[in-house]
Amino acid sequence: MVCEYWDMSFGGRLLVATPLITDPHFFHTVVYLYAHDPDEGAAGVVLNRPTEEPTVEHLPGWRSHLAAPPNIFWGGPVAEANGLVLLVADGEVRLADDLDPPMDTVRARLFVGQAGWAPGQLEAEIAEGAWVVTDPLPDDIVSPFPDRLWSRVLRRVGGEAAVWSTHPVDVRMN
Repeated sequence: MVCEYWDMSFGGRLLVATPLITDPHFFHTVVYLYAHDPDEGAAGVVLNRPTEEPTVEHLPGWRSHLAAPPNIFWGGPVAEANGLVLLVADGEVRLADDLDPPMDTVRARLFVGQAGWAPGQLEAEIAEGAWVVTDPLPDDIVSPFPDRLWSRVLRRVGGEAAVWSTHPVDVRMN
């Protein structure tokens, strides 16, 4: 299958699930892709699935850097025993390279698990309309209102995506 996106890298961008995605892991999700290579696949974290567990219990030295809500976020169904920390500072997003609290002023979020795609899988899903690809705003990565992130990003994209932003979680309630 030839995909119009085949030669593009989506690293550093957002994937916003369209209503075509009914898999409960990704339904109404916003994923930040921190790595993408058409030959190697892609990896990212779900930005809008906070857990009830406080991050400070696992990273006590990070208390002043934790973005609200300061809970651990479920990053996706792959490698759920592993965690990673995303840092946002001066409009830049980066992965923490160690678990020492940063010296600079950053907002941090801890994710457990990640989302992953095999080579060509993400491109095929985008081509079939399962994901909207867009650039993130720094506040998307550490949004204090993760429950509103999916609809907010779709409205910002505009067009048909803005219409999808009103898609109810349970269509029987429509």
